[in-house]
Formats: sequence, C-alpha cells, structure tokens
Amino acid sequence: MADTIADVSRTLNLVQSVGQARAALQMGLDEADAGVLLTDKLSIFSSPTPDEAQSTLAIDRAQLQGELNLISGRDDTSPVDAGEWDRQRRAIERTYVDVSGIEGVAGALAKVSFAGELADAVANAPSVVGQALKTAAAAAAPAAWGIGTILVLAIVLVVLLRGRLA
Repeated sequence: MADTIADVSRTLNLVQSVGQARAALQMGLDEADAGVLLTDKLSIFSSPTPDEAQSTLAIDRAQLQGELNLISGRDDTSPVDAGEWDRQRRAIERTYVDVSGIEGVAGALAKVSFAGELADAVANAPSVVGQALKTAAAAAAPAAWGIGTILVLAIVLVVLLRGRLA
C-alpha cells in the first residue's frame, strides 16, 4: 500500500501510455482487494462499518475493472487518452483514499487504549445490586436500632427480675 496519497499522485503523473495506465488500474484493483481484507478489523460501531467499507470497495473495484476493460484491446505503447486518463486516475486515487481510510480506522480500533480505564470506571461505579443493598441497609438501620434497644431492655428486665426473685 502506498505511503501517502501524494506519492500515488506523483506516480500517476508519470503515466503516458496505455500499458502504464493498465498497470496503474491493476494496482488500484490490488489495493481495493487489500482493503477488503482489512474490513474484518472494523467494528459495526466504526465509520465505516465493515459492510459500508465492503460496499465502497466493491464500487471502486467495479469502476476500476470497467476502466481496465475499456482499454483492454489497446496497444500498450499507444498514448493514453487525456479525458479517459483523468477519469481513470480519479478512480485510482479514490480507491487509495478509501483503503487508507479503512486502514486508519482499523489501526485506531486496534490501539484503543482507554479500555482498561473504562473497565475500572464501570467496576467502581455504583451498581444496581450494590445500591439496592445500601438502600436496604439504610432503611433497616432505624428498625435494627429499635430491635437492639428492645433486646437490651429485655435483658435488663430479665436480670432485674431474677435478682428480685432470687
């Protein structure tokens, strides 16, 4: 895959013959195929999603293949038609940009560094069960204090009554 789109553009500036255009279109097809292999590294939550990326690359591939078919019967050494080459060049550049975007998203998803922080935040946040236990304990505290007081008074009365009866 190309280093930058500027490198792709500089290379495409050198194309003068049908043979060179054919080679460039074939490389565009190869780039689209490489992009398809990256789509499994995307997420349904990413932009593009795997389906969107595959659809975009299918459109890119179809256009590149159509352009390649258009020049298939021409002599490799004949000069490119300027109008056709402009359209072919845009299709090639668009494919490289699309694949670069997919590479970028796939690379970013592979380097998600905040997952540990997210897990800590979720683990340390109040949970439904933990909150329910705290609420139940708070509600039971006055009742528990009341029962404790009654038990203490009952023990005191038992001790006092035994002392008088003894």
